[in-house]
Amino acid sequence: MIVVRSNLYAGHAERTRKMRPRARVLMVVALVIFAQLIFDLSQSWAVVSLRRQHAISEGLAAELARSIELATANVRSLEDKATRRDAILNFAAQRRNWAPLLARAFAAVPASVELTSLQLENGSPRKPQVRFAGKCMGAEPRLEADRCMLQITHAFVSAGVPMTGRFLTLEDSPAGLIGADNRPRIAEFVMQFTSEEGAHDN
Repeated sequence: MIVVRSNLYAGHAERTRKMRPRARVLMVVALVIFAQLIFDLSQSWAVVSLRRQHAISEGLAAELARSIELATANVRSLEDKATRRDAILNFAAQRRNWAPLLARAFAAVPASVELTSLQLENGSPRKPQVRFAGKCMGAEPRLEADRCMLQITHAFVSAGVPMTGRFLTLEDSPAGLIGADNRPRIAEFVMQFTSEEGAHDN
């Protein structure tokens, strides 16, 4: 005898129908979890990327700060060097080269005059002083000394440095030669030349 059960498919269909909502819920939950996982991973990657960028930015900022500090130190060094250079140039501009000027003065000394000392006082660039000491020989040694001072003054003026000369001392030499007329033939002197610009300041 054969028994046919006709309600087997109906029971299976009923069970399948009941399980569909659960499957859908599980699928939705899985999708939500997967989406959350993807979101978390993307956020983690973004944080890592930002941290890398921040580290790179900090490195660049530190390097820039070192470059700025080095450049500032170089600028200060250059400013100090420029200040020293300007001070030296200003000092040099105020100093006069006396070598060619004194060479002209020596060339202007008459043959009858013998210079024994030279003193240059250049403490103030605007008031230089030159002192010559020496002795004159001749029939009129004092006149020779006057002529010597005039010629040296002319040498200074022709060199572009107006100087005014005067005698600090002009005396007959006690050990000088005496002529037939019983007059001394040697006079000793100290003459001083001062810049006319310095004399005007006084």
